[in-house]
Amino acid sequence: MEISNASNFILTPTPDEEARNFIKSKPVVSRRVFDKLTPELKCLAFTIGGIESMDILQRVRDEIAKLPEGKSWDDCKKDIIEAISPYLSQKTSATRAEMLLRMHGLSAFRVGQWELAQETKDSLPYFKYIATMDSKTRKSHAALHGLVLPVDDPFWDNHMPPGWDWGCRCQVVQISEYEKKEQEEAEKKLPLERRRVLNETQKKELRNGRLTTGPSSYVSVQSAFERDGGPTSLKNLKMPAADIFARYSKKTRTDFLNKLGSEYIQGVKGTYTVQDWLNYQTSPQSLNTLTFKEKMEAFDKIIAETPNLNTQEIIDRGREYFILPMAEQGEINIDYINKIPEEEMKIFTEGKAELEQFVKSSLLTKSPTVVKPNRVESPRSWYDPIGKFIKMDISKEMPIEKAVQEIINLKTFQHEFCHFLEDNFPELKKVSVQFLRKRTAGEVPLPLTKIKNNPTTGYKRYEIAYKDEWIEKGGDAYSGRYYKDPTLGEYYATEVLSMGLQRFLKNPILFYKQDKDYFEFVVKQIQGV
Repeated sequence: MEISNASNFILTPTPDEEARNFIKSKPVVSRRVFDKLTPELKCLAFTIGGIESMDILQRVRDEIAKLPEGKSWDDCKKDIIEAISPYLSQKTSATRAEMLLRMHGLSAFRVGQWELAQETKDSLPYFKYIATMDSKTRKSHAALHGLVLPVDDPFWDNHMPPGWDWGCRCQVVQISEYEKKEQEEAEKKLPLERRRVLNETQKKELRNGRLTTGPSSYVSVQSAFERDGGPTSLKNLKMPAADIFARYSKKTRTDFLNKLGSEYIQGVKGTYTVQDWLNYQTSPQSLNTLTFKEKMEAFDKIIAETPNLNTQEIIDRGREYFILPMAEQGEINIDYINKIPEEEMKIFTEGKAELEQFVKSSLLTKSPTVVKPNRVESPRSWYDPIGKFIKMDISKEMPIEKAVQEIINLKTFQHEFCHFLEDNFPELKKVSVQFLRKRTAGEVPLPLTKIKNNPTTGYKRYEIAYKDEWIEKGGDAYSGRYYKDPTLGEYYATEVLSMGLQRFLKNPILFYKQDKDYFEFVVKQIQGV
């Protein structure tokens, strides 16, 4: 009998709220942390090898969660490839996207399956093992394809997919007594070693960790737990991490926490570590569910608890709070005029990807943005409100690798894109001018070269700005730049949003601590909160 392939019935998405919530509840961790988890706990966590950006990890996890919402497999895969392709090769991105969808997406449909099996085993008393059966399927997993055993058989204690072996993409389906007998009857035509409704001798062999696959061949089907020791696999994916962890010995738990207890979990409210995840019965609140006020309250707490706000760890945590949900993210379409080398494209691809995560999609609707890359003696990029384009200049004297990195660090593309936004959304420019006037009421603009302690250098004598307290509040006097032109008029542009967004992207928690009013203005404009 030919046993049907899993793709015949698994790859068609069915709306499933419980499965979606299971994927989105997976804590995002670094690969270093992930590799130290047990196979059971790996089923409940999320990472991507080769990608350390927590922003991207969270974005991909949430994209996979759209599969049980009803999004097609191909569309999910396409969007995942787009998210991870800047970090991996094209071929690797496609392979990784497929693996992530199978590993996390398909396993999510199994949430609650064990509980349901206990309720329905009178009418559906058996589990049937379904392997993916493609070129990447391991021999031990392929050997189990079609295996039929009772729902309560001890075999499932160690072999319930996908928790019995790392990277398992297999599934089980529940079948009736009639279906089991139908398969048993069909398999009578097959050699004994190819039958998967087992006799008692085969069952005994299976429980000893092997399965005969030919006249003189067999395959080991020992689970990771039988090979390495530890608790049984997860029959119920809804089991909290705390309950799983409690099944280990006290010494194992102590050693494990000593290694991982202080590592942070990403994408959730507050300071939440691996130790918290393993010990708490309740899950933390997802950042996507927080109101603006709640995010600010969380920032206050982080500031109070963390003396050094300049560490990358704190910067990443602060940025996480304001990553837009995937459904609210848009796309910037850049229309390049000048041909540029592939390595210089990073200036735009990395810059635009970051903007798409933090700027609401309604502000990105007037793309494509015309960009004019250029190599000059001394770099100075700018937005042309008459020609409606962004000119990006890179020094000829500077090695391209250094030039690209400097421009990315300075957030130049994001800065100039804010001028594009102000010019194309009159209401945005109006509120920016209002904010600038309010902050600098009663002041007279001064040459930037004359403003003491201005951390930015290289400005022309004609460039003037309102001094305000930009510098005293951790910023740059250029934030108060005053623009006036005979043709374009007074306040035809500001630097309020462009400089503010730079500070926000660089270190949101520090920006909030130093200048709350400015911080709130920037976030409310780019995200519409």
